[in-house]
Amino acid sequence: MERILNIPFNKLNLNDILELVKNTIISNKKLQIITLNTEMIMIAHKDEEFREVIEKAGLVIPESSGLQLAWEYKQTKRGLLNLVKSGVKAVAGKNLEDPLEIIPGVDLAFFLVGMCEEFGYKLMLVGGREGTALTAAQKMRAKFRRLDVKASWGGNFKNTDSSGLIAEINSYKPDILFVALGAPRQEKWIAAHLPDLESKVVMGVGGTLDYWSEGLTRAPEVVRRLGLEWLFRLVRQPGRAKRQMSLIKFLWKLSKEKSPQDYDKSL
Repeated sequence: MERILNIPFNKLNLNDILELVKNTIISNKKLQIITLNTEMIMIAHKDEEFREVIEKAGLVIPESSGLQLAWEYKQTKRGLLNLVKSGVKAVAGKNLEDPLEIIPGVDLAFFLVGMCEEFGYKLMLVGGREGTALTAAQKMRAKFRRLDVKASWGGNFKNTDSSGLIAEINSYKPDILFVALGAPRQEKWIAAHLPDLESKVVMGVGGTLDYWSEGLTRAPEVVRRLGLEWLFRLVRQPGRAKRQMSLIKFLWKLSKEKSPQDYDKSL
């Protein structure tokens, strides 16, 4: 496991991740997947329970350009100026001695849906706004004709409602389960209930079901390659501005880091 600001993640490429998921399903084991971004790292520095969930998860995948920048910065001298230089290098994709592959959660979820169709794995979607999971499932069936997918339990269900949801999940026995409650709630819910779920691979997918159900447009490919999809989403959804403040805090905290081993666990 690698670490940024003392929060762990796995440094794997997409093929390695898909192979791990496949082996988990074949061997009938269980795996929680977390897609990690800078906002989640800052939450984990305040929320000890969430930090423990990340520490114990079987697979933590870096999904944001902020982590790519931080990875490049770890290979340089400390300081604000070098942080800016690292950002330029990360965006340009140049001079990275040991590059970090970033896989956005919405992309990873899509690849896992394709795997379900290819190998006949069962998929289940829960969470999101009322009706979102059902619509997303319909859209996925239209795109993946042989996909075995079920959707249920839209809306922000509470932990007190979980017994009924778990019973429904277990009656279907999905190989892969997507939970859309938003971070860190979805990750905590998965960690708390994974032992009781008859599902092998469980992943928090945040707003992915909204993309699928509403057909939301992703940022152009060139914007994604530059690591600026967050800016594209901010322009389209100005209400996200408050959440983006976590990126500024993350960069400031990163710039104050004296060495790769000198981690400050408090804000």
